[in-house]
Parts: sequence; C-alpha cells; structure tokens
Amino acid sequence: MNPACPDRPIRLITDLLELPAYIIGLLYQQRWPIELFFRWIKVHNHFTHMVTHNREGMHFIFYVMVIALLLHTLLRGRPPSKYDVLFYQMTLMDGQVDTGMLEGLARLEREKELARQRYARKKALIKLP
Repeated sequence: MNPACPDRPIRLITDLLELPAYIIGLLYQQRWPIELFFRWIKVHNHFTHMVTHNREGMHFIFYVMVIALLLHTLLRGRPPSKYDVLFYQMTLMDGQVDTGMLEGLARLEREKELARQRYARKKALIKLP
C-alpha cells in the first residue's frame, strides 16, 4: 500500500514475473536509498571538465570526489557548495593545496554563515506577535 494514500495501491512495472509481489516491493524499497544517494551525487558533484579520458582515471577521479563530498558533508554537517567542489577538483588536478583559495573559501563560508544568522534573526522577529 501507498503510505501517502493507504487506500490506493502502488503499481510497479517489472519483468521479474517469477517473484511474488511483496518481494518486488521489498526490492524497490531497498533500491530507493541508493537512488537518493546517486541523486545527491548528481546535484553536488559539479564536474567542470574531465581531467582525463582514460577509463581508470575517470573511475579514480569519480571515487575520490565522492569520498571527498561524503567526508565534507559528514564533517561540516551540510552539503558542499559549488566553491568547495571546485576547490576539491583543483586540488585533485594539481595535487597540492592552494592556501589563497583556502582563505577565500573560509571567507565565503563566514559570509554565508553570517547571512544565515541574519536570516534566522529576521525570521524570528517576523514570527513574534
């Protein structure tokens, strides 16, 4: 049954006719978090250009970027910005960290945090009677 509308059944299309319907439902239920993970990767992994056209090199870059994005999200508690992703890409291509870029990213992060705080204060003032 559909959790949003329990009186309406969910219809799934499959070619796995030998499996019972509840197994198909369980498979789709297990698949959904994987689909959300790949959506997250597509949204937050802004590849500007490919560093290599070698298949192994592309796999390596993809996995390194996914690990960097996951670690960033876990450590900072928020998804990376497009500037963070650009920094990771440039670091991956050059193999060294640009301190000027780190300072610029820190400044951008401070500005965004201040803007979030201003917005929260403004929102709190509006809600007061």
